[in-house]
Amino acid sequence: MKRLLLSGLLSACTLAAQPKPGLSVYLTDRTYDVFGQGAQSDATGKLTFAKPIRPGQISPDDFEIHGPAQIELILSKTAGKISGSVTDADGNPFPLSTVTLLPTDGKSRPMKTSADDKGSFQFANLRPGEYTLYAWEEVDNDLWQDPEFRKKHDGRSMEVTVDPGETQHVQLSIIPAEDMK
Repeated sequence: MKRLLLSGLLSACTLAAQPKPGLSVYLTDRTYDVFGQGAQSDATGKLTFAKPIRPGQISPDDFEIHGPAQIELILSKTAGKISGSVTDADGNPFPLSTVTLLPTDGKSRPMKTSADDKGSFQFANLRPGEYTLYAWEEVDNDLWQDPEFRKKHDGRSMEVTVDPGETQHVQLSIIPAEDMK
C-alpha cells in the first residue's frame, strides 16, 4: 500500500473520468478516524468536502468509493488554474457569459462555467496540460461539446498551457449569439 503525504489542505478534487450522478466518496483515516467526511460528485465530476482535509498521510485504503463505476482518483499538488475575463468587441466586460474549457489531450473532461457580473471567470483544480477556451453569449449544453460546431468558431478560441501549480490569466472575446446561427 502506497501512502501519499498531504502537506496542504485538500478541499476539493476532480474525478478523471465522467462520473454517473450520485457517486460518493468517503475519506477516513482508518487508524485515527480524523478525516471522517464524505463528498458526492456534482454533474462535472467535482467532489467537494464539507471542510478541508488536514495535512497528513493518505493512502488508497483511506477512500471508500460508492458508485456504479471504477474511478481514478488523483491527489496532487500540481493542479493549476485558469482565470480571466470575457469582453465584447469594444473591449468592455461581458457579464454572465458561458466559458467552456476543452482539454486537448483527452485526459480530462470538458468543463464549463459562467462569468460573473463583471465578466470574470475561473477554472481551478486543473491537470497540467493544454486547453482550448471559448466564451459564448449563449450556447446549448450539447452544442459546445460538438467538435464540428466548435470548428466554425476556432478563430475565437484561445489555446492555453497550464504548467504544474501555475495560474494562467487570459482575456477572451465573446462569441455573440447571432454569430452562431
